[in-house]
Amino acid sequence: MSILVKDKHFYASLFKIALPVTLQSTLLIGINMADTIMVGSLGEFQLSATSLSNSFYHIFQILCFGIGYGAAVLTAQYWGANKISGLLSMV
Repeated sequence: MSILVKDKHFYASLFKIALPVTLQSTLLIGINMADTIMVGSLGEFQLSATSLSNSFYHIFQILCFGIGYGAAVLTAQYWGANKISGLLSMV
């Protein structure tokens, strides 16, 4: 079994999905960095508050990713077993 998929349509679809996610993550990192740079000149307490708020946001983002990945696994299992009606009853 080949590890790489040789279908170009698969990679085009993957790129269409991965590009917005990558851009969103890059924008969020840039915004957090800009906040840190702007507040850095105000003092160390203000800078630590910005860093703390970025940490809370990061924890929230990890929680959302975990819920999304768990839902994707459950959906794939039900889809693969052709039990779509069972999946819809969970919603």
